[in-house]
Amino acid sequence: MEASGDAAIDLEEWNRYLQWMQQKKLSWAARLISDKDETCSMMALLIPPIDGWQDNDLKTWGKIVKQALNP
Repeated sequence: MEASGDAAIDLEEWNRYLQWMQQKKLSWAARLISDKDETCSMMALLIPPIDGWQDNDLKTWGKIVKQALNP
């Protein structure tokens, strides 16, 4: 996506970046867990979970990041 946090998710570039970080043995973290109306937001609705967030609580980017963190 763009630096603005919006536009299309570039999965090809994201996967290249993940591979590069793995090769360099770099750790990473995802930030900005929000429900804003933009591509980089991870949550459909930012409601505190009772039993943890489920996949249906996540937007597309949230699901992509979750999979990268839990392969």
